Amino acid sequence: LPKTFKSRGYFDSLRKDLFTTYVNSEQKSTLITSLQSLAEAEIEKDPGLLDRNRAKAALLLDGVVEREKEVYKGVEGEIDDMLMYQRRRVEELVRGIL
Repeated sequence: LPKTFKSRGYFDSLRKDLFTTYVNSEQKSTLITSLQSLAEAEIEKDPGLLDRNRAKAALLLDGVVEREKEVYKGVEGEIDDMLMYQRRRVEELVRGIL
């Protein structure tokens, strides 16, 4: 069943639809704004971040984002909602295969 689902292009179609929906959502803009604010605040605390190599600075900023769980809460909720909405579509497609 999974092989047929993927071979008919259903998986890729769903993945692309979910990605497009998220990219066009307000939640994406909110996430980017939150990430920018966190990065700016961290750079204000430690201006030396700008002098480090990009990979090290990115790792440090990634750690800051991971500690700030609130940044991802809205995104996770929206993605869960999108997945639940698509679940009906998946069920219909699977029934069509059966």
